[in-house]
Amino acid sequence: MFQEFRDKQEGYQEVIKACLDIFFIEVVRQSPNPKGEPKVNNPYSQERFEEFLALLEKYLATHKQVSQYTDLMSLSPYQLNEITKSSVGKTASELINEQIVLEAKRYLLATPNQVKDIADLLGYEDFSYFIRFFKKHTGYSPETFRHNFK
Repeated sequence: MFQEFRDKQEGYQEVIKACLDIFFIEVVRQSPNPKGEPKVNNPYSQERFEEFLALLEKYLATHKQVSQYTDLMSLSPYQLNEITKSSVGKTASELINEQIVLEAKRYLLATPNQVKDIADLLGYEDFSYFIRFFKKHTGYSPETFRHNFK
């Protein structure tokens, strides 16, 4: 961000805003209690939540459904949602979608890859579905996002 500010190339403010968006998303994710809900300090839930995050990072391109993660963790969808809600106040599905969007933003801003290649890297066979997914969650098409924030 400092280099963008220092160089002041065309669109530098949008790049800085996008970097800050990603930074604040990560801060909220790492916050132990982003919505101010009472959190029960439960070591089991914390371990299972960390296990879910590790699996999410490992299998994001191939596993997009909560049921796929619950199968890996030998939990029910209800149990995993209770763990994620008590940890960060979000459902497992919300965390999966946020991670997909975050990775897509990283690829869009950090690589010259075409949208269809990014969709493929994220495990989408139909890149038009990826475009709809991205637009639903960000309000921008991938190309518009790249153009506006790069």
